[in-house]
Amino acid sequence: MGKKVTLIDSGKETAKEVKRILDKRSLLNKRKMTEKNHSIFYVSDFPHKFREVSQRFLSKELKHVHKVIL
Repeated sequence: MGKKVTLIDSGKETAKEVKRILDKRSLLNKRKMTEKNHSIFYVSDFPHKFREVSQRFLSKELKHVHKVIL
């Protein structure tokens, strides 16, 4: 592509911006990564479909997936 082209990883930049916004609003999770914890997911679609797809990407079973009505 040439030396004058800068490649930007949109996923990485989005994660940085989300972290900045959460920190600014005092919503950033400050727990250490070594602490035992679990995640809770809220979805507006079918929880079983979300579990199926996310298990492929995360390589682990999600136990706490809840449907919300918007």
